[in-house]
Amino acid sequence: MKADRWAHNIDLQADTIEGFQSEMLAEIKVEGEFVSGKDTVAAVRDKVRLLLEEKGQVRHANGAQPGFQIEPEDRITLFFNGYPMQDGKLFYADHFILLPAWAQVFLHSCEFREVAERAAELRNASQG
Repeated sequence: MKADRWAHNIDLQADTIEGFQSEMLAEIKVEGEFVSGKDTVAAVRDKVRLLLEEKGQVRHANGAQPGFQIEPEDRITLFFNGYPMQDGKLFYADHFILLPAWAQVFLHSCEFREVAERAAELRNASQG
């Protein structure tokens, strides 16, 4: 089974939940074994970071670099079902994830708290 991850930058100044995420930077497809039943969100985040760093270093056929780069200070927050996943939680067990599944990967330079608060504000505003 495969799980997909989509990587985006976060725009904290966005007015809508759709604008909160920028254009997709990369799409990563991984096998279900990529995450074990004992992996925390933090462990998965670290694995995803390595994949994104590798993907950013790969040259396209014409020699051009992909349009993104992960800086050492960039932080990653995983979102599942529209909500940020907390690092200390188990990836599967605490989020009731069934494969195939997808998670969004957001790159940002701010604190996790800021990302979670802004996402909640935008989600609440869209619900009326």
